[in-house]
Amino acid sequence: MAIYLALILATYQRSDPAWSHSLAGSPPQNGGGRVGAVMSDVLLYLFGLSAWWLVALLVYLVIAGYKRLGGLAAGTDATILDRRSLLAIVGGFLLLVACSSSLESLRMHTLKAQLPLSPGGVLGQFLGNLTETYLGFTG
Repeated sequence: MAIYLALILATYQRSDPAWSHSLAGSPPQNGGGRVGAVMSDVLLYLFGLSAWWLVALLVYLVIAGYKRLGGLAAGTDATILDRRSLLAIVGGFLLLVACSSSLESLRMHTLKAQLPLSPGGVLGQFLGNLTETYLGFTG
């Protein structure tokens, strides 16, 4: 899943028919086909460049799963992903995505990347506007 997600995000084309816009009759150029074009468009529209953090999370979960399997095979108590650590991982990940989307929206607005909306996506625009309103642009 992490490899597929990295593939569709890396091969995103703004001209592909997807969720945020539609083009009649044009085949998608995305490496994941039509499904990949729509998925990458939705993720980049909502989170901007922070959608790449999802790839990092999936890679981390795969590595942690292999470590857990190795611990179970050795007969040790492998509790790498117990309930508390999973909640900490998910909470930290949500905080990371929110903060990076906000920073991307505030500071990377001149970036010339192919994105459906802005570098921070919808989440970044919302949180960036709140941050700028209450803390100022530099804050």
